Amino acid sequence: MDHVERAETVRFGRFLLDSHRRELLTDGVPVPIGGRAFDVLITLVEAGGRLVTKDELVRRVWQGAFVGDNCIQYQISLVRKTLGPDRHLIKTIAGRGYRFIADVTMHTEPDVVLFTRTGEPSALTNFPTAMSDFIGLEANSVDLKDLVAALRLIARKIATRFALEGDT
Repeated sequence: MDHVERAETVRFGRFLLDSHRRELLTDGVPVPIGGRAFDVLITLVEAGGRLVTKDELVRRVWQGAFVGDNCIQYQISLVRKTLGPDRHLIKTIAGRGYRFIADVTMHTEPDVVLFTRTGEPSALTNFPTAMSDFIGLEANSVDLKDLVAALRLIARKIATRFALEGDT
């Protein structure tokens, strides 16, 4: 292992939010949450208690696309549904936006470690890093060239046959 990168996580109440893995845990159990709702939650949590306007949500979550108020409200309701009994942690400020009011602690989890073999910073995804290179690719490329040539010949014969049958 040439490179180790620790991912910051955010804890509030009984929740653990890991933006690198795009995962929300409740009491250590993964909670299903949609992508947009997850982005809304991250935006609210990162605001650190300050008001997040609807325009700011659109810029961060929808990258400036035209989004109606009902779409934002729907995503907020999905986040509240995910939070369950702790839904009160998101306050609506009428006509202005939303505020996340939980006490948030940011820390590095010792069990959240991203590895790479090459020493390069890892791509921050939840996909595992490939642990081996392709082996014997040269031999496969020769076989592939032969196969493509054979298929090209077959395709040409079929096209010629259909062309001849079409004339009759």
